[in-house]
Formats: sequence, structure tokens, C-alpha cells
Amino acid sequence: EAVTLSLTAFALYGDRELERALPPADAATRNRIEAFDPFRNHIVVGKLRINESDTAATDVIASFAHREYTFQPTPPLPANMERDWEYGLRLTQTLQPARGNTLRFSGLFNRWECPTGKRFFWPRPADLWTYTAGVVDEQAFGRWRLNLG
Repeated sequence: EAVTLSLTAFALYGDRELERALPPADAATRNRIEAFDPFRNHIVVGKLRINESDTAATDVIASFAHREYTFQPTPPLPANMERDWEYGLRLTQTLQPARGNTLRFSGLFNRWECPTGKRFFWPRPADLWTYTAGVVDEQAFGRWRLNLG
């Protein structure tokens, strides 16, 4: 009961068309017909939870996603392949210093890479790195909860 490990995997294969723009979009945007056919998504998320005691727990979540789309813009633009992948890691330490009071310290790293660019930004590549940190205090007053972060 002190350690829990879970793994979720998801795969999706298919095709889709994008909805056409409506006014007040300009005429060129309203007349644009775009489609992604086919597309493939693969996502994996793993979670490790360690309960150090009744008042302390640590969560580690790792994720990976890979997406591929064959993008067909309005002719005469050529079809192109959009690929991207994203991976990240989150660490959260939960402490309960007193009954009705919970403290959470969290840090996250995420990277999204798209070497071919996406939709309107094709063929300009993207490489986005994200780092975040947070501290949240939750105080319970009977049925009421106050969160400050």
C-alpha cells in the first residue's frame, strides 16, 4: 500500500476534416478547406505514488506523446506531413502538517517538439520547453475549502 504504480497507453488512428470558418472571418479564411488524413496519436502516461506516511506522499508522473498528421491544405498548396512529440515529468510532494491543512509542492518539465511546424506555421519548426513550480496550501473548514497557491 505504500507504493502504487500505474501506466496508461492510448493509440488513435483515423482521419478528420476541419470545420470551415464562419463570419466575421475574412473571405480567404472562410473558403479554406483543410483536412488531416490520416492521423496517428500515441500517448503513454506513467504514475508512481509513494505514501511515506499518513501525512506525506510523493507523486511522479511521466508522459510521452507522438502525433503524425498528413495535412492537406486548400489547393494549390501541397500536402505535407506534420509530426510532433511531447514529453514531460511532474513531481508533487504532499504534506499534511495539521488536520484539515494540506501543503503541495510541485515542479514540472515539459518539452514539445514539432520539426515540421503546425498548420499555419508549416514549415517553421517549433521547440517549446516549459518549466513550472508551484506551492499550494489547502485549508479545510468543515465543508468549506480554501486554496491558496
